[in-house]
Amino acid sequence: MKKVAAFAAGCAVGFGLALALLAAALLPLRAGAAGAGGGAPTATENGDINGDGRIDISDAVSLLGFLFQGGPRPAAIDCSPPPPPPDSAFFRFHNEASCGGQATDAVLTLCGTSTTDEAGGGPAACLLAEQDPECEVRVVSDACGGIALCDSFAVEAGHVYEFFLRSDGASPRLEWLDQLVLEEGVCPPAPPGDAPPNGQLTTQCEDIPPPARSWIRLTSDLSCEGAEIEARLLVCTYSVSAVTLAGAGECLAVPAGGSCPVAVTTSAACDDIARCGQVTLEPDRVYDFVLRADRSVAWYEQTLDGEGLCPSPPAPNDVPKGELGSDCNGRG
Repeated sequence: MKKVAAFAAGCAVGFGLALALLAAALLPLRAGAAGAGGGAPTATENGDINGDGRIDISDAVSLLGFLFQGGPRPAAIDCSPPPPPPDSAFFRFHNEASCGGQATDAVLTLCGTSTTDEAGGGPAACLLAEQDPECEVRVVSDACGGIALCDSFAVEAGHVYEFFLRSDGASPRLEWLDQLVLEEGVCPPAPPGDAPPNGQLTTQCEDIPPPARSWIRLTSDLSCEGAEIEARLLVCTYSVSAVTLAGAGECLAVPAGGSCPVAVTTSAACDDIARCGQVTLEPDRVYDFVLRADRSVAWYEQTLDGEGLCPSPPAPNDVPKGELGSDCNGRG
């Protein structure tokens, strides 16, 4: 047993001497390499003892040299602050303008950079925008009777601006939401559509005359043995729909002016219904068409409320302005 213990002790001493000799041989070389650039070496991660930018056996040798041979201290970790945010920002355009369910194009321009997005096709690409405390944002579209919104906008470095074009039941508006650029210098994922915006822009562009708009909406009170029935309203070339048990349909902005053919139709509503007529669309008026339980169609004329939104649909006891008296199929 004593021989075994003596052998183990001898091996340990021999191994220690070998490491010390290795440290003595390599230390000058590693120290020279680390200090070749002048000044004390620094490391960017733990384990890089000699500050040469690599983690290998030379780091163990340097540590042994510091502990047993008076070699240089381990390199300090570089804890300098992260670089400042880039001089650029990003922006992304989401076209959600609702115009009778038809896909429409819109063009957004921020600080001279433009992007086009089609409604329903997802957001456009995330684009660079230079930092500017006061540059113009502009969105233009032929949709919903014509849209042209402009305003001054402050672009801050390191921010991502999400712009949403919307016109659901109201005058068109450009809502915006502010996010931060990720640490990798890229855009974060697009926010959900119901995320609350930071603000909205509703100013009409001064160099583009404001369009004359009317609004149309369909409400169906028709019942057919308790089943849901979809009715469709067609005014000029614009179409909206309503379901019996779901209340009024979308309030849709359309170009105003002139007389338009109007049709309200259903299918499989006990029997098909098709009522037609003619209505003159005046600017800033809301035209409500109501398919009643007796299969007649009455229409009402209202004005927008104080916030530029469509008012509530007409009440049952409201007096209509007219009716669609003709059967589109020529049945009287």
